Amino acid sequence: MANDVSLPPDVLTLIDEKVANGQYSSREAVISDALLLLREYDQLAASRLKMLQADIMAGQNSGPGIPAAEVFAALEKRFS
Repeated sequence: MANDVSLPPDVLTLIDEKVANGQYSSREAVISDALLLLREYDQLAASRLKMLQADIMAGQNSGPGIPAAEVFAALEKRFS
C-alpha cells in the first residue's frame, strides 16, 4: 500500500503553516492528529444520534400526543 496521498493546495498550505509555526514537527503529525480528531468527532456524532433516538423513543412511549390546535389554544388563553 502506497503512503502517497493527494491533497488540495489549500489543505497542504494549512498543514505546512502548522509545521512552520512549530505546532507540529511534520506533515505526518498534523495529519495524524487530524484523523484522530475525526475519529473522536465520528464517535461523538454516533453517541448524539443514539441519544436522539432514545429521546424519540421515550417521547413515543410517553403516551398519546396532544393535538397542536389544543396546545395553541391553551397558550393563547394563558398569554392573552
